Amino acid sequence: MSISRVRGELTAADAPTALHPEPQRDKDTGNNKEEIKTDSNNPFPKPLSTAQGESKQACQDEFTNFGERALADGRHPVYVGSKPHQAWLDYRGADGMPGFVDRATIGGKPRAIVWMPSLYPPKGPAQ
Repeated sequence: MSISRVRGELTAADAPTALHPEPQRDKDTGNNKEEIKTDSNNPFPKPLSTAQGESKQACQDEFTNFGERALADGRHPVYVGSKPHQAWLDYRGADGMPGFVDRATIGGKPRAIVWMPSLYPPKGPAQ
């Protein structure tokens, strides 16, 4: 036995190992060292590609002049044959429905619509 062991001194080889080894990488302090990218950093967004621009234009709703006026008056487009349309038919009866069926392009699809005061009729019997 060596003298250092007798005195209780420890050498590097005798030292106990740590239960949790040190991480191999720097700890994340929560601060991202890359530039934070926000809209204020880039005031000029990239323009849409032509395919994106065309599809966005195709999805815009297009109404007739009558439809534009009805929309401005607070009327709602109701698709002919839809559940709301059937509810209005049940509420008003066939003779209480608008006689004019308008045409519009909604979501890129042509639609037959009638303009009503709300999407669904009020609850209760018709007056």
